[in-house]
Amino acid sequence: MYKLILLITILILILVVYRSVPEYFDDYNDNANANDNDNANANANANSKSKKKYRKIKLKRVICNIIPGFKKDYIGTFLPEVGHGNNTLVMTRSLESNRWMGPLENGAVDDKSVIVDLTYDKDRHLMCVAMSMNDDGESLFKIYKKENEDPKSKWTEIISDKNIRSIIFDTDGKLMGCGDDGQIYKKLTDDYKKSEWDGPINFDKPMKKIFFDKDMYLLGIGLNDNKLYKKRGFFWSEELWDTDNVNNEEIFDAFHSLDGRLIASSHRGLLKQKDANFMSPYYHFSEIPISHKKNKKILNFNDTLYFRTGLNNLKSISILEDTNEDGLELEAPLKSILEFKKNAKKVCSKKGKFLSKKMSNNYSNILLVNKQAKTIDKLEEMISKYEDANAYTLNENTIENNIANESIKNIMNN
Repeated sequence: MYKLILLITILILILVVYRSVPEYFDDYNDNANANDNDNANANANANSKSKKKYRKIKLKRVICNIIPGFKKDYIGTFLPEVGHGNNTLVMTRSLESNRWMGPLENGAVDDKSVIVDLTYDKDRHLMCVAMSMNDDGESLFKIYKKENEDPKSKWTEIISDKNIRSIIFDTDGKLMGCGDDGQIYKKLTDDYKKSEWDGPINFDKPMKKIFFDKDMYLLGIGLNDNKLYKKRGFFWSEELWDTDNVNNEEIFDAFHSLDGRLIASSHRGLLKQKDANFMSPYYHFSEIPISHKKNKKILNFNDTLYFRTGLNNLKSISILEDTNEDGLELEAPLKSILEFKKNAKKVCSKKGKFLSKKMSNNYSNILLVNKQAKTIDKLEEMISKYEDANAYTLNENTIENNIANESIKNIMNN
């Protein structure tokens, strides 16, 4: 009996570890990194196999960059590993499946660079920033875009006069991003193919990546700590990063899901926020409760891409296709906010300050609600621990009483 219980316990532990490990990947059998035996077998069977197949191996890797695709899929890159080349571009059709396919054809920009950021341009071509090292050990960043909408098409370089480590479009359509110093730079014209950058703009705490929150406040992932920060006000070029209210979960990249919660990549795997505000803690994807998967959708696909890339209406979709009535209720306010953002600079300074103060009050309310939620969580945790302690004491007392009763019975019988 004890052996059976021990066996069941071991199986449960193995299952838990299996579900919590980093993402799994399927490699193509014609991958350049396949060993000589694999290549020999592939050549021998070339006449009988016309289609590309996947190798029957699984590799444990960590997703670094991640962005939604246009075919109900997700595109990402993983942290490079020694002996596996620098092509790290992969895709999946389900984040819950924990299975990624690739590396994709033409995934690497060259033989020496590694992709460190992903986004799209207005033509829905995948864009990236790739990093390499010069002879002095310094990081060099270059911007690339795909030749067409196919993620497997070839990369072409976009000339830049600054060392830009990540990119996103501002709401006026101009490309902006974080330089190698973590400061924000912005293109001088709408044509992102022109090399000139302006900046740094509003010198502040250095960031690795930037994107927009649902209220169009700018979010940033810290260059030195990978924590999530948010601008104190609506106009990012005039406001500082809020260093008092910081999400301390260390992440690599993130985007908003349809229920308004952030999905993030991290060193411990893919995560999803418990609540729809940037300060919320995260679930690991293997720990998301069933009830959480039934959250109401408050965004549509274009919203999620807008917040992630800065470009609106990248995909022509029917709103009813991806959202329910709750999503429709927020559609008009969201569009109003986004449209106002484009023209906000044209409004007189008095109105601008009034709006900024109003948005700041809303932001303060969000932070207050989040603090209250954290307090409730801590109280529930304390209550749970107290109940567990009492249960243990009661159980202990019950055992002692049973032993005492048995002793009395033995004495009476003797």
